[in-house]
Amino acid sequence: MLLPDAFEPALTAALARVRRRIGYATDTRSWLLTDPVTPPDAFEPLHDGDRYASLLSTLNIDPPHAEDVLLEMPRAALQRARTLLGDHGPLLGIVPGCANGPAKRWPAASYAVLAERMAERWGAVTVILGGPQDRVV
Repeated sequence: MLLPDAFEPALTAALARVRRRIGYATDTRSWLLTDPVTPPDAFEPLHDGDRYASLLSTLNIDPPHAEDVLLEMPRAALQRARTLLGDHGPLLGIVPGCANGPAKRWPAASYAVLAERMAERWGAVTVILGGPQDRVV
């Protein structure tokens, strides 16, 4: 399954003679895919995770729901976070920066809306994460 919509991954898979190449028919790469899939409407807002999961239907696999995909923290890290933040609800880690450039960054207001919704829905405590590569220069 080729998740990136770019031409290069499809070409690489075809040149490597991958027997089954499933992906969205975008970026003039349909002819490189053994199973080209019509992409969702570009004007309908859809998270990339949901977009990629919908490709699973071509294999008759039910995609996971967002609630099914949760990350477990190592116990020591969770205890340290609870010591720092208190025990008020699940932790929501947000990485607002992007080492790949500003085109892939959300506006700050969008992060605020996300944090508010997760607090309302699950009582989540927001933790801002990142590293030096995420700084705005």
